[in-house]
Amino acid sequence: MRVEQTIAELERVAAHEAGRGSEALAVPAAGGLLAAAQSLAFSERVPDAAVLTGFFIPGAEPPAAETDGPIGAVQIAAALRLLGGRCRLVTDEPCAPVVEAAVASAAPGLPVDIAPLQGYDAWARRPPAPV
Repeated sequence: MRVEQTIAELERVAAHEAGRGSEALAVPAAGGLLAAAQSLAFSERVPDAAVLTGFFIPGAEPPAAETDGPIGAVQIAAALRLLGGRCRLVTDEPCAPVVEAAVASAAPGLPVDIAPLQGYDAWARRPPAPV
């Protein structure tokens, strides 16, 4: 199977409807995974990036952070670092424990910025910590 076919199959599987509107969201993004992979593979310079993750679900029983986004974000950030780029994760306070656990398990040492729920404007204007 060619790489393009494999990536298209990954997109198809990720878009599988699981009751959350996945298929509808995937339509405008179709082909984006291949384009992103090609931009990294053929770029002369690996981009520096911030990967945002965290979706706290206050109505869950018990209230909790999502479970699939943080580990995926850690894997993306770790891959970019392995390619030579600089990358850090950004999450919010309620999701920080989940993101930090994913980092400890899969990519120790990956920087995590925790955005506060209160005072976000001042936090966002501060200079970034060194990578």
